[in-house]
Amino acid sequence: MKKNKGKPNSFQKLRRQAEKRLLEIDADLTNIPLKDTSELIHELEVHQIELEMQNEELRQTQVDLEAARDKYTDLYDFAPVGYFSINDKGLILDANLNGAKMLGMERGKLTGRLFSQFIPKDDQDVFYLHRQKLYKTKTKQFCELKITKKDGTEFYAQLESCPVKDEAGNCSVLRFSLSDITERKQSELALIASKLEMESIVKTVPDIIYRLDPHGSLTFVSDSVKRYGYQPEELIGTNVMNIVYPADRTKTIHRIKERRTGDRSTKSFETKLITKNQTPVSFEVFIISAEGLYSPAKFGLGNFLGTQGIARDITARKQAEEEREKLITKLHDALDNIKTLKGLLPICANCKNIRDDKGYWNQIETYIRDHSEAKFSHSICPLCAEKLYGHLE
Repeated sequence: MKKNKGKPNSFQKLRRQAEKRLLEIDADLTNIPLKDTSELIHELEVHQIELEMQNEELRQTQVDLEAARDKYTDLYDFAPVGYFSINDKGLILDANLNGAKMLGMERGKLTGRLFSQFIPKDDQDVFYLHRQKLYKTKTKQFCELKITKKDGTEFYAQLESCPVKDEAGNCSVLRFSLSDITERKQSELALIASKLEMESIVKTVPDIIYRLDPHGSLTFVSDSVKRYGYQPEELIGTNVMNIVYPADRTKTIHRIKERRTGDRSTKSFETKLITKNQTPVSFEVFIISAEGLYSPAKFGLGNFLGTQGIARDITARKQAEEEREKLITKLHDALDNIKTLKGLLPICANCKNIRDDKGYWNQIETYIRDHSEAKFSHSICPLCAEKLYGHLE
């Protein structure tokens, strides 16, 4: 008979106990025929082999179960997230190694502690409502809160929790994973801060900043449009050409709906936009480079997403330019009417007559009168009066 060598001590002990029990059985086998005895021995040998085979299968199953247990224990303990089990009173029943590390404590010292003691006061309500929702819905739930480690440092975490039902269908235990989302949360907060900063800048810029979809409908317009009677909300979804002055629409349509980018895009284009009371207002329109409005592509530009641009009100500047042109025109007209004397004038050294361009001699007052706006009123100076009429005294 084949003997099973190398059995574990526990199985050898079990074999000895079986043999001892067999000896204790009081059975008289002396009267059994030899033939029946041979058959009985054969049956016993077959049965023994069957038991040994079953025992071998059981031992292999036990080895496989221990390997699987070790595997899942490693997966549990060395998972990149923390795993916890808590009861209905919020006491920690179990935690994996990473969970204990995340809280800054030894795993053995976590058992029996309230998990809520690791949650800051401001987030206690978040955790409480999260648990209540789990008990009510009996389905997986998520929440985000802060966790305070043993040393007092904090980090942002996400809880992914699920209730564990007992045989009666009651949920007395909760299991959840704990993930550190500090980096993601800081990125979100930075993005929010950047968005608020950009919104603040846009609100302080007097120019109208706008964005269009590929069909030319407004998807964004800054608060600057309020100065012209519009509310940003009422313009969203409106085709931008509806607020372009009718006479300027033909020349404006491809400029204000610019598709080009870089140096070829529209940099400065003058047009008129209509205020809400239908008064034409002159604008200088700037279309920003549309590069940011194309979807990413491996080579070149991707799909066209729309247009963004800036419209600057130059009404005051246009009025000043018109006033300047009017003033310049008036000055030109005045200069045209002014007669000036210039160059060398041939004058007689004795009688002081002046020779004109035709060769005629003219009295000085006649020449000046004909060649300027000056007029003369005749009088006599004291010297001439003395010379001419001095003898009358």
